[in-house]
Amino acid sequence: MGYGIPQETIERVRAQIDIVQVVSEYLTLKKAGSNFRALCPFHQEKTPSFNVNPAKQIFHCFGCGVGGNVFGFLMRQEGFTFPEAVRFLADRVGIQIKEQRRAPGEEDLRERLFELHEYARRFYAQCLIKSPKAEGAREYLERRSLSGDTIKGFSLGFAPREWDMFISAALKKKFSRELLLQAGLVKKSAEGRVYDAFRNRIMFPIWGLSGKVIAFGGRTLEENQPKYINSPETPIYHKGGILYNLNRAKKSISAESSVIVVEGYTDAIRLAISGVENVVASSGTAFTRAQARLIKRYAGEVVLVFDSDTAGITAAGRGIEVLLGEDLAVRAAVLPSGKDPDEFVLENGAEAFRDAVGGAKNFLEFHIESALTGENGGGIERKIKTANLLAALVGKIPDPIRREEYLRLVSSRLDVKPETLLKASQKGGSGDKIVEEVRRPERTLTREENECMWLIKMLIESPENIETVRGHLDSGSMQNEALRELFEAILQGEGERVDESVLFDRLQSEQAQTLLSKLMFEEAYRRDPLYPPDWWRGHKEGREEKKAFKDLSREIAEAERSGNTEHLNELLREKRNKKRSMAEIVETVKEIPVDRSAESVLGG
Repeated sequence: MGYGIPQETIERVRAQIDIVQVVSEYLTLKKAGSNFRALCPFHQEKTPSFNVNPAKQIFHCFGCGVGGNVFGFLMRQEGFTFPEAVRFLADRVGIQIKEQRRAPGEEDLRERLFELHEYARRFYAQCLIKSPKAEGAREYLERRSLSGDTIKGFSLGFAPREWDMFISAALKKKFSRELLLQAGLVKKSAEGRVYDAFRNRIMFPIWGLSGKVIAFGGRTLEENQPKYINSPETPIYHKGGILYNLNRAKKSISAESSVIVVEGYTDAIRLAISGVENVVASSGTAFTRAQARLIKRYAGEVVLVFDSDTAGITAAGRGIEVLLGEDLAVRAAVLPSGKDPDEFVLENGAEAFRDAVGGAKNFLEFHIESALTGENGGGIERKIKTANLLAALVGKIPDPIRREEYLRLVSSRLDVKPETLLKASQKGGSGDKIVEEVRRPERTLTREENECMWLIKMLIESPENIETVRGHLDSGSMQNEALRELFEAILQGEGERVDESVLFDRLQSEQAQTLLSKLMFEEAYRRDPLYPPDWWRGHKEGREEKKAFKDLSREIAEAERSGNTEHLNELLREKRNKKRSMAEIVETVKEIPVDRSAESVLGG
């Protein structure tokens, strides 16, 4: 795969990384024989079926069928591309990556956007530190008690007031005008004039999970401008799939299995520098399902923290519905005195904030109190509306036990019969359907496909047979595309054993990766190879003769319809010869010694 990273560098990274150690940072692994086992992070299950093999440095889930090496795991878990996964692990072991130069036409757009955003981060940071024009920005940050260490740690910056300061600097660094427009760092007027998108703003870089800058948020220093503006959607930035500070906080979130969600960038920064590290910011927007699934990778509980304004509480309500749909436990806290987390911590300290979060109410209690307080809070219509709202929310919960317990809680608080709430919950939610473990339906392999699996296993374990098989069997004879891809990856070898982990890198499709992990883990393929190379040579010849026989039968039928007696007799003679030839091949193959003891495993 031509990723621009030298293959020898990829192999150095692979050799120094232990897949068990990497996976254990995300999952609780338990020893199970020669493997380690955990609940699969890629599908819902109650019985662990996700296995990691330390000897082969690969993983496989018997439930959903996914498998791969350490790079593949990170690509699934973190959403990395392959080169991002390699760089991420290289940083961990201190391996410097010197990428191979590629022709300009081959440069990947995503990589150029990453480079541009990193340049922009450095540009804005230098402006904040050194530019006389940033004096107002420095004074603002000082008033907010954001020190030099914090500014440096979170790489805060400043976009000058001028219309073209950034674009002029970026063009000198050979970034094209088109790339700058695509990144949203500059805009084009109706008259065609290109100008800086961020001006006179404090800049907050937004990082992806890979640790690369993918976008910016800008806080204005003027009164008559929108308070915050953000980068637009780009090939590397999808706002609905990003949470600010998650790249820094994910280890702490995973360790505590809980995440605190605040609204603003400065809220998250203040908490992080005050020792509350498991915090992310939603940037003031309602939760998306992609963000909820992102959280679920690292935590089972979400604590939503808002100030006491109405908009914040409304946003909490919308977010709760999405989070419940991903089976996350949700609590909600409203800080007293209308303070946002930044102000609250500055005035009261981190311990007071921890106490407020510790006292955060279950989402049901939060909704009931919000709905039934204030004017007409105790009215019958408000009570009915609240009961229907909460029943619908509880109906979103996939777990039947949690759903039932929550319905009981609503019943006791609102004095509504549980069966009435249950009916209401079934209208808009998941009802009382029990969520079964999600398992990807796996098509049973045909006998011939299983034979191909045995052949591939033999070639992996006995690569000296590759040249023999290459001469007698080509991938074109395989009907299954995933098997064909896997077989072709094996044939890339030069007669030396290739680690299974390396083979995964050669496979493009998820189906082929699934077959390889199945081959490496499942019991049916842990025996000696069933068919030797000579059998495969005869098998190929027999298949070719069988195809020719079918073609001949069609020609005979056509000759009979046309009444061409002479041609028909010729074809019938040829058919008799084919039959004899096929019988000889079958007898030859039968005489080749094979291990029939394994046939029962494959349904033979």
